[in-house]
Amino acid sequence: MVSRPQDPRASKRMTAPDLVVGVFGHWRAAVSHAVHAAISVPARTGAAVWLTSVARFLSHPADIAASDDPHPGLLVSRTGYACLTIGAALAAIVTFRGGAGAFAAATDAAWLIVWAAARYAVMRLASGDVMRKRPSAVMVAWAGGLFPLIFAATPALHAAALVVSAALTWRALCAEGAPTREASLMVGWGFGGQAAVEVVAWVVRGGIIYALLLGR
Repeated sequence: MVSRPQDPRASKRMTAPDLVVGVFGHWRAAVSHAVHAAISVPARTGAAVWLTSVARFLSHPADIAASDDPHPGLLVSRTGYACLTIGAALAAIVTFRGGAGAFAAATDAAWLIVWAAARYAVMRLASGDVMRKRPSAVMVAWAGGLFPLIFAATPALHAAALVVSAALTWRALCAEGAPTREASLMVGWGFGGQAAVEVVAWVVRGGIIYALLLGR
C-alpha cells in the first residue's frame, strides 16, 4: 500500500496567534449577527435602542462617533458602568467563597473599580491636542472598554479582560477621530501603567492579607 503524502496544513500545530485570530473571528461573526438582529427589530423599544447602540459600538464604533444624537453614547457608557459593577460584585463573591474573607472580597471589588477610574484619569492626562478637546468622546471610549470587565471574576480572567478592554478602548478612540499615535499613547499609559503597578501592588497586598490572616 502506498501511503498518501500528509497535508502539511493538517500537520501544522496551532499557535497562540492562530488561536487568537480564530477566537476573534468567531467573536466578530457573533457581533455582526447581533447587529443585524438588533437593527431588524421593528419596534423601537428601549431595549431595541439599547441593543442597537451596544452592538454598533462593538462592531462599528464609528457609527456612535458620527451620530449627532448623544443618546447612543450615553447608553454605551451606562452599559459599561453596569458591566464594571457586575464584574466587581462577581470578583468579590468568588474571593469570599474561596475562603479569603470579607475584607479580601471587598478589596477585590474596590480594586477593580478604583483602577477603572484611574485608567480614565491617566487617559485624560495622556490625551493629545485632538482628544483633549473631546472629553465626552474619551468617556464613551473608556466606558465602552469596560464591557469585558463583567467577566473579571478571577485574576486570570481579569488579566484577559484587560487585554480585550484595551483593544476596545483603542478602537473606539480611533473611531472618535484620535490619531493612531495619540490613541496608542492613551491606551498604553492607561493600561500599561496599571499592569506595571498591579504586579507590585498584588505582591504587597498579598503580604498584607497574609499577615492579617495570621494575626501578625
